[in-house]
Amino acid sequence: DHPKSKVECLLENRYGWQKRFEQLQHPTSCEGDTKFVLYTLPGVGFGANVLGAVGAFHVAVSLGRVFILHTEWDKNWFSSLVNATQCPNKQATQPWECYFLPPSNCTVDDALRITGVDTVDDLLKNRSYWMNGPLEKRTERIIYAGNRFLSQGYIKPDFLPQWAGLHMENKKEVFEAYGLQYLMRPNPMTRHLLEEKFGKVIPRHITEEETVGVPIRGSDKCGHMVDEQGNKKGGTGFEADCLPFQSYLKAFREVQTLDHDARYILLTSDDS
Repeated sequence: DHPKSKVECLLENRYGWQKRFEQLQHPTSCEGDTKFVLYTLPGVGFGANVLGAVGAFHVAVSLGRVFILHTEWDKNWFSSLVNATQCPNKQATQPWECYFLPPSNCTVDDALRITGVDTVDDLLKNRSYWMNGPLEKRTERIIYAGNRFLSQGYIKPDFLPQWAGLHMENKKEVFEAYGLQYLMRPNPMTRHLLEEKFGKVIPRHITEEETVGVPIRGSDKCGHMVDEQGNKKGGTGFEADCLPFQSYLKAFREVQTLDHDARYILLTSDDS
């Protein structure tokens, strides 16, 4: 038997944590002593939104609470994508479920019911439910997590006690990856669509264990940020300079030093 690589250890831990997430997020009852962390997906970019959700999810798992994700029809990010009549999943109770599985069997209504209010807006009028102070000392059955808490130091590598025995590097980034995988589980309709498309573009002989996904993001994230004369743009420019293609190949080679089974690159991009 050869020693397990870092990638193999990460994969084993990933499967174990997905089961833990599933158990925590699906209590036998959403009443009684069940406690919640409620997070509303705000109106900034989708990627930033989801990372904020992962941060709130991290807090919920750390505190042994159920994470509830709240999205609204025709509001914020989803307003330009779907509404209740255009949603491909007719059983969806909120926009997130148009494409993804709900994070929990408990709902926004379950969380609100214990506070005696009917809407999230009504909940927000009472700041005692907002996320602040030492979270482990909070006794309220529901904590509202705003998008700003990510910059307030709540997400720390050792905030989750169970991580201590894993001896991982970059624990925060690893948890983000595990959390993203759980929260963005495609619903059956989305999964069927993805499998259909992947079946057309990915050769059958390529396996997950041999493949490294390499997404190249352009669009609103990066650009040359110079005008026609070669001068830098002002504050309305892109967030970052685009990386040269060779940098992605270099990253793949670094992955190969950790996992010798990596043989293929699955390259995706939002630019033609």
